[in-house]
Amino acid sequence: EGEAPCAAVECLADMGPVWPVGFACAFSDGVITFDWLNVEAYYDTLKIQQGGGDVLGVLYGIDSAELVGLAPGTYTFELVAELGGYASEGITCEVEVTGPPPEFLRGDSNSDGDVDVADVAHILLYLFAGGEEPACLDAGDTNDDGALDISDAVGTLRYLFAGGAVPDPGAEICGPDTTADGLITCAYPEEICPL
Repeated sequence: EGEAPCAAVECLADMGPVWPVGFACAFSDGVITFDWLNVEAYYDTLKIQQGGGDVLGVLYGIDSAELVGLAPGTYTFELVAELGGYASEGITCEVEVTGPPPEFLRGDSNSDGDVDVADVAHILLYLFAGGEEPACLDAGDTNDDGALDISDAVGTLRYLFAGGAVPDPGAEICGPDTTADGLITCAYPEEICPL
């Protein structure tokens, strides 16, 4: 009351969200560790993205996360907070991953060491019923087109029952992905495919 309209607008602007700051990432022993500071944990969702796609969703108030199973290379990650339909400008960090690329069996979406009908069910549950995401995305990408979709379930069925081929590394011998795509995480069990 008695204040100029501009003063009220400035006051409302000061009440906006307080986004996380100080986003950093480091690589050691096969694990990327992300850290940031929640000045005030005032957001609905917090995401770590790479190349415009979500890599990790983070629970409210958490200030660190880990990611495993990336092929060697340099990666730029972005931390984005969202509140009520508004998104923060992403803050980025860059990290270099070293070491051998992860190895897996193509088509083994449930990472049990066998390519079978259970992998078809795993992909379909993930796609259509909120099932668990494959720990190694490339293993679930049976047709190696860079996306997890129903064609991967069909590709596995063709392999199992119609003599269809599975792209490298194949469904019977462990190996790395030979094509670049946006499926960057592959935490395949080392007891199945030792490095």
